[in-house]
Amino acid sequence: MANGTSRVYKHSRPSLVVECTGGRNLGNCYNASYYRITSLQALGRDQIMALREAGFLGYGQEFSFTYKNADGSRGAVPDKVDWKIKVEPTASDTVQCVEVDDRTGEVLRTPSINPYTGEPDGTTEISYFVYECESRVDSGD
Repeated sequence: MANGTSRVYKHSRPSLVVECTGGRNLGNCYNASYYRITSLQALGRDQIMALREAGFLGYGQEFSFTYKNADGSRGAVPDKVDWKIKVEPTASDTVQCVEVDDRTGEVLRTPSINPYTGEPDGTTEISYFVYECESRVDSGD
């Protein structure tokens, strides 16, 4: 666009978020910690295990995780995600097109204006994926 600006869909949701959502005592020295992963890209088992190995998803002897489907049910996570494996998103956000300064990334106008029609640019849907994890530890070990 003119004057060093671009029209983009600037999403406010981070690419990847790992949250500890709670924990509970399962009895005696046995405890569970719960985590939620929210990602703009579908994740495979290998990627979730890499997050665990990096220390983001607990340290217990037992570890399990599921994918949260759009209807709220839970499903299995594929070993790997690539172009052959279609994973339906958990949900999506409506994102407005904005005009930004190409040098600074500063938002100049919301919504952006289409230079050919003079009309405001529309919105788009950006999908995200949610995974729920449980890490169990027997502190008596």
